[in-house]
Amino acid sequence: MNKWNLENKIKIISVLIAILTITAGIIQYRITNNENFRKAFWEKRYELYTNVISIASEIANSNSLEESKNYRKEFWKLYWGNLSLIEDVTIERAMVKYGKLLAACEEGTIPEGSCFQGLNDSTKLGMSYVNRPGLRKLSFDLAHCARESLKNTWDPVGIESLEENKCPYKDIKENESLY
Repeated sequence: MNKWNLENKIKIISVLIAILTITAGIIQYRITNNENFRKAFWEKRYELYTNVISIASEIANSNSLEESKNYRKEFWKLYWGNLSLIEDVTIERAMVKYGKLLAACEEGTIPEGSCFQGLNDSTKLGMSYVNRPGLRKLSFDLAHCARESLKNTWDPVGIESLEENKCPYKDIKENESLY
C-alpha cells in the first residue's frame, strides 16, 4: 500500500491548515494586544498630560503663591510620581524647567512678581532676571510639548504640529542647562 495515498495526504494537509490557523491566531492576538497597549498608554499619557497642563496653567494664572497652594501640591505630586512613569524626554525637560522656576518662586529666590509675569513679559528685575520666562510662558511651552509628545506616541486624530508654537525643549542636548 502506498504511504502517500489520498487519506494520508488529507491528514497532512489538515495538520498544516491547523498549524497555519493557530499561527495566524497567535499573530493576530499579538497585534491586537500591542495596539491595545499602545491605546491604553496613549490614553494614560493624554490624561496625565492634560491634568498637569491644567494644574500648571492654574498656578501660572494665579495672583500669588498662596492662591495656588493646592495646585502647587498637585503639581509636585505629578512631578515626582505618575507623570515620571509615562513622560517622554521633551515633557521631562519642560517639567524640569517649570519645576525649577516654581521651586525658586516657592523658596523666595526669585521675587514672586516675576513668577507670574505675562506670557511675553520680560520685566527686568535685575541682571539675573532679564528675559527669564515666567510660569505662564513655561505652562504654554509645556502644553505644546505635550501635543508633540502625544503626536509622536500615536497619531490617531491627526494632531498638527504648528511651527510657530512648537516645543522649545525638543532639540536640547542631554547635558544642556534648562535654566
